[in-house]
Amino acid sequence: SVVLRGLDSHVSYSTHNRALKISLSNTEQKLSPRQVRLQNLANENDYTFNSRVDWNTTYLKKFHFFEIRPIERKSNALKGKFKEVDVSWEISDVTFNEGDAFSAEAVKFKIKSLINEEPASKILSDDRIVELLKSHGIDIARRTVAKYRDALKIPSSVQRRRQKSI
Repeated sequence: SVVLRGLDSHVSYSTHNRALKISLSNTEQKLSPRQVRLQNLANENDYTFNSRVDWNTTYLKKFHFFEIRPIERKSNALKGKFKEVDVSWEISDVTFNEGDAFSAEAVKFKIKSLINEEPASKILSDDRIVELLKSHGIDIARRTVAKYRDALKIPSSVQRRRQKSI
């Protein structure tokens, strides 16, 4: 944890002193009507509710749904526990980084079209797909090509070569 000391003495000398006062104050933000309902639900049912934005969403990557969807942040987390079976649960608002999602979908489309156009005599390896994508201005790692190819349910180059030789 980082502690900045002395900033409050510089507030009045800053050109943005109001912004500094707001950022330094520890006031609670006003809850929206939906957040108030979630807070009431948590209070009535022994759940916990946190309306703050949580930028650390790396633990969500272990779930298949979030593996290839770029999560930006999560907020309004309502958490509880099924005591009979000792299982925790969480419901929250998740915001996706749509720009990254769009570019990932565009790259997947390009990979699929490259593989669909490959002749049987010249099956493209993941490394060769990386080279072709780089020639189109797309900088991507081989493991990402493999991940996208798997997500598209496209077999590896070895499996495609076997399929096309039969």
